[in-house]
Formats: sequence, structure tokens, C-alpha cells
Amino acid sequence: AFMPGVMPLPATFGDYDLLEEIGRGGMGVVYRATQRSLGRSVAIKMLLRRDLATPADLARFRSEAEAAAQLDHPGIVSIFEVGECDGHPFYSMQLVEGTTLAKRLLRGPIPAREAAMLLAKVADAVHAAHVRGVLHRDIKPGNILLAPLPTAEPDSDLAEFQPKLADFGVAKVIGGNFNVLATDVYKQVIGQQNFSMGAVVGMVLLLPAALAFAVDRIVQRKQVALLTARAVPLVPKRKWGRDALFTLYCLVIEIGRAHV
Repeated sequence: AFMPGVMPLPATFGDYDLLEEIGRGGMGVVYRATQRSLGRSVAIKMLLRRDLATPADLARFRSEAEAAAQLDHPGIVSIFEVGECDGHPFYSMQLVEGTTLAKRLLRGPIPAREAAMLLAKVADAVHAAHVRGVLHRDIKPGNILLAPLPTAEPDSDLAEFQPKLADFGVAKVIGGNFNVLATDVYKQVIGQQNFSMGAVVGMVLLLPAALAFAVDRIVQRKQVALLTARAVPLVPKRKWGRDALFTLYCLVIEIGRAHV
């Protein structure tokens, strides 16, 4: 029988020919494969040790597949099939020919403009998931794949790559309703389910960011005022009493000097 992570490759697994291992984690392994019925290249993910998996492990694996399967967005790895073969649960997904953002960062820092453009695409994918009520909860450089566009060259900048969010292993499906989203925030912090309190907790969590934004705006305005201000010569205001006394004092000095 086929044993993930142990059997030599290539190997046959249902409708798929497993060609090589392309990724491995604590619980799962990912293979490059060919789906014979459709003649397409895919990636297959399955549990490493089905015999040692607990019911919680199986539920987590299935929830990962179901969460990602709900989403259809160019910035999210597509799920093609969820099933089981010879007692091994698996799912097939889009094969991304590229690297990860984590590996790209090992080459050095990314220019600010490229990083901003890349993260804007990632944010759009995360927003699409949230609209469908799916919280990824594990967004990190290692879970962002960089798929080269047809015009990309080996040394192209990141504008020539489409980031794709992957690995929904700890994702949570909570529905696409804001009330549910706010309640889920509260549940994660307090452990109860109450929308009004969830909204309050959510606002409290946002207060530091809002305060930092307000301070930054004030500082920016002060800087603009300093940079755009014009130099104006100081013109002292006239005070008749003070000026008269000063004039009289000068006259006395001059008269005294004339009689010396």
C-alpha cells in the first residue's frame, strides 16, 4: 500500500501519478503530480502518517481543504479535488511554478515600491477570503507563493509575479457576515459569544493603531507647516511712553556731554 513520505517515486495514487516531493511540514506532504484523466499538472497534499492521525488532525486537514475550496481568486491557490484514496485523505490543487516570499527575502530586502505592490495584491486576496467568511490565521512569507507571469524573466522584479496565498491549515470558516466576524474576534479573546462585547473588544484592539495614525497626521501637518512657512522680518511695535522716555534719556546724555 502507498505510504506518504516513504514510498519511492514516481508512484501511482488513484487518478494521479506522483512525480516528486515538493514540500513537507509537521503533518503533511506535498507532491508534484499529473492527473491522468485530464492530463494536467497539479500539486497533491496528504497527511504524512494517516495511521497516527487523530480525529482532530483529520478534521483540521479536511477543514483546510474545504476552506480553500470556497475561494476563487487569482491571489489564492485553487483547489481542484478533495477526496480519499486507499484510506489516505488528500486534495489536489493548482501547481504554482515559482518560489515563496520567504525564499525571496533570503536574497535581500525588497525595494519599497515592489513590496507595496506585492502586499497590495496579497491584501486583495485576504479581503476576498474575508468576504467569504474565511480567516486564514497563518499569513507569513512562507505561505505566500510567487507565481511568475508569462512575461517574467529570472531576474524580473516582483511586479512580474502573482502572489498566491496558500496553506489554509489553521483557517477558520465563520461565514461572510460582519456580525459573525466581530463575534469571532471576541470569542478568540474572551471565549464567549456576544456580538456587542465582540464589537467593543474589536474597537479596543484598534485604538492603539488609531492613536498612532492620529499622531502621525499631526506630526505630518507640523512638518508641512515648517517647510512651507515664509521668513518674515520682525517689526517691533511702537510704545509711545517707552520711546519718549528713551528719547529724553538720550537728550540728557547729549546735554551732559556738551557741558563737560
